[in-house]
Amino acid sequence: MKKLFSKSFAAIIISACIFQVPAMAQVKTNFTPEIRTSGSKPTGLVSGEHILEYNNVDVKMPKKTRGVIERYKKLNIWGNEIPDSFLFFRNVLNKNQKAVYDVAYKALMTNEEEVTLPVGITKEEFFDTMHALNYDNPEAFWWDDDYSYWTNSDETVTKFVFKYWLNGSELEQKYQEFWNATTPIIYYASNLPDDMSKIKYIHDYICLSCEYNDDAVNSGNTGGKQQSAYSGSVEYKTICGGYSALFQYYMQQLGIPCAKIRSTEHAWNFLQVNGQYYQMDITWNDADLIPTYYNLTHEEMQKINSHTPWDLEKKIIDSHPSTNKQMSYLQYFGALLEGSPYTYQELNNYDYKENCDKTDEIKIYTNEPKILPIVKNAEELKAAIKKTYGSDYYDGTVFTFFVPTLDDLNGIYERLGSGDICQWKDVTSSYTGKSLVCSLTLASSKMQPEETNVTDTQINTEIPRYLGTTTNNVEIISSIYVTLGGGDSKDAKKAAKSFSNVAAVNVKNLEDGLFELVLSVTDETEIRPALAKKFIEEGFNLFEIRNTEATSAPKIGDIGPGGGIVFYIDGKKAYECSLVLGQKDWEDAKTTCKNYRGSGKSDWNLPTKEQLDYIYQNLKKAGIISDDTWYWASSYNDDGNAWVQNFKDGEHFYTPDKSYTLSVRAVRSFNY
Repeated sequence: MKKLFSKSFAAIIISACIFQVPAMAQVKTNFTPEIRTSGSKPTGLVSGEHILEYNNVDVKMPKKTRGVIERYKKLNIWGNEIPDSFLFFRNVLNKNQKAVYDVAYKALMTNEEEVTLPVGITKEEFFDTMHALNYDNPEAFWWDDDYSYWTNSDETVTKFVFKYWLNGSELEQKYQEFWNATTPIIYYASNLPDDMSKIKYIHDYICLSCEYNDDAVNSGNTGGKQQSAYSGSVEYKTICGGYSALFQYYMQQLGIPCAKIRSTEHAWNFLQVNGQYYQMDITWNDADLIPTYYNLTHEEMQKINSHTPWDLEKKIIDSHPSTNKQMSYLQYFGALLEGSPYTYQELNNYDYKENCDKTDEIKIYTNEPKILPIVKNAEELKAAIKKTYGSDYYDGTVFTFFVPTLDDLNGIYERLGSGDICQWKDVTSSYTGKSLVCSLTLASSKMQPEETNVTDTQINTEIPRYLGTTTNNVEIISSIYVTLGGGDSKDAKKAAKSFSNVAAVNVKNLEDGLFELVLSVTDETEIRPALAKKFIEEGFNLFEIRNTEATSAPKIGDIGPGGGIVFYIDGKKAYECSLVLGQKDWEDAKTTCKNYRGSGKSDWNLPTKEQLDYIYQNLKKAGIISDDTWYWASSYNDDGNAWVQNFKDGEHFYTPDKSYTLSVRAVRSFNY
């Protein structure tokens, strides 16, 4: 290993706070649901390879440490020291083991391979020390407990050599990738108000973004990468060792004491919350809608066969006993679905230099929590349906609820079958560890309104991009353009006034079939996503939010004067695209775009194939929009075949069949 690189890498670790982070950090915000049955409880931890060699001649080793060995400080991303109390494994070692641990940690973090021990320890003590080193320090993802070691004839260990799964030329690049993927998440989580909010934010992000990598387990998990925090954060595929290492890394950075612990075949976490100690299994929670293995007491977790800790882990657990259950998931959050109330879209807009000095302006919550009613019997189910809907619901309405036990569910099923709870069409349930999430499809004579052109995905991902925050006691005027759909302007005004923080609503008719709502909003609540969703649910066609004229040079991703998203800039001319305007055939797509009146602008058109590709390259690939559908372009070839493009992979070609119903976005240009 070249010494020059080792010194350079040491400087990177110690001075983490001076990293140059890209303005648009590469983090995963468009999650693909993992296909794994809820009953799947995978394990697959692989032990490191330890190769013994003997010294040719016994090396004389000191019996005790010679003075104080310099500690190599463990720092978080802001350059502040992580306290020794977070090093749970080091804290159960004896004095000589700690001396070896400290020398080994310095070598590990400066990427040195060979280490001479400063003091003699037995082989068993050495194994525990190396295990402690590996399980205390998830940031050192390039090493996964593989090493060779040398002993004297009396089994005293004299030196060892790290075996990294990364070589020196790869390590700096991989560390930068790891930094780019994890730093925005740490930054936003650090602005949450309490430890339980931070834990849930990180827990849910890992569960939503990561997939359990069966291929790594089936191939013997060679190389160590799949057991690391790197694999989980950068590649989003890992096994239990990676899940637990990544969670531990985030917790340590956020000031929450956490350890990664293991049994013979599995790994999970131990953590401190508000002075109490619990255990957490992110890997098993990944398949659950409502996490079951979340802040369990030691006694509860150790009842599970695969969660019998090794001796060193047991020392840690025994010295930090669980004394209550007040921080378990159900007791603290209720039946709150995994992922609520977070959207993680703020990660797409992470700007390190700007945000470091403006933490008070960060907006974390953009969705209301989705908390399921807890139902234990037929009477409670009947009451919950009545409380939610009364008797006014559409045919096919799906009512989702949480049932604590299988016995409770069997009793509910029996009463559903007798028909004395409600009229219904279908019922499904998914077993989540020790409890169940059920979806009951209700029957009614009231029919659903026709579907509108805006999807839930757009509401959750694109509409928040139009938002500004409001300030206490300052009136904010926001314009929302809607077309007549489920009712007239009076109905729209009534819908807006149903929000308590809307002080006033004025209606301005713009032209036939289009009107503007001007809202006065007087508190800090970001009302527009919820209001937009309400309009859509009531049958209105929503055009866009906020009419802003460009006053300075726009950037890709900005909101243009037509309320669209800027996707291309050419000199003093910029181009913006609308939200998805529905699924149309080619002729209807052109007409829809021509008739579109975003922010009152009348110069919208169906994009050319070149413009459509700019939308894909500059917005979709950058994570600014998130849809994987096919789109129409206005362009056609010599034979009259229309061009289309797939936003899942960027593929585009022409088709002679213009009757397909594909997605549509309108585009326009503007000068600035």
